[in-house]
Amino acid sequence: MPDRRHMPQRTPLQQKLLDRALAAVETERAKMLEPLHGVLRERASGYAYTCDAATEDAVGRAIEPMLPNWGGTVVGTIALPDDPAAIADALIRLAHPHGADGNVVLWFEATLHSQSALVAFEDCRYGVFTGTLADLAHVVGHIKGIPGSPVGWSRLALVADDHRWMIWIEANLATHCTPAAKK
Repeated sequence: MPDRRHMPQRTPLQQKLLDRALAAVETERAKMLEPLHGVLRERASGYAYTCDAATEDAVGRAIEPMLPNWGGTVVGTIALPDDPAAIADALIRLAHPHGADGNVVLWFEATLHSQSALVAFEDCRYGVFTGTLADLAHVVGHIKGIPGSPVGWSRLALVADDHRWMIWIEANLATHCTPAAKK
């Protein structure tokens, strides 16, 4: 599918509609992610957020070979508790060999919905957070442990910044995975 952001020969009406649709997507993204930024502002000083498509694509490519159904190796799986703080503690314990201070990326499988066909898929992504495992585990706890969280239904991944391991979070399960061993 061609990238709609760079459509040649856009009419003034199409441009006006695109600008409005992009503004609506940006407003929705900010509304959905503000609670997560709030958790991080309380907990961490060394986190970052980006909505850069290249960064998000790189993390997505790193995730695929670690998924069990793509040949990745499962190190361990846990059921997530209900309490946000308990979720964070459980995720840190699941990744214990890597330490709570290691840097990870929090990736969302979900995308925002746009009312306009002019808006490209890349413009509807949530973006990624980077920070320590301990800090981003608390964000996941907030997402999964608070009813009504705007992205609580989404599949998430905490991916090591060196892409050697991840924690895949789907529904109420968290799975510690690594890439398949090379033969």
